[in-house]
Amino acid sequence: MSVFYLSSCETTAVESNVPTESAISPAEVITPYPLSTCLVTGEPLGSKNDDRTLFHKGREVKVCRAACQMSFKMKRDEYIAKLP
Repeated sequence: MSVFYLSSCETTAVESNVPTESAISPAEVITPYPLSTCLVTGEPLGSKNDDRTLFHKGREVKVCRAACQMSFKMKRDEYIAKLP
């Protein structure tokens, strides 16, 4: 007796956490980060090779390292107020 198994070569799309342009409603539009420096230290981004991108209240924020990320999380509103 022979047993045959058929399998499909069908692939499924991998779900992404990044919304597509059509999936973003006007209320969810993110304001890009306007500076080339870390919001916490003022150092140039890329100088530590550990840049982090964060989001808060519809704003993109960039910091230069993990320690700055922690500082930002502790005083988000103070740092956001410094943005132009």
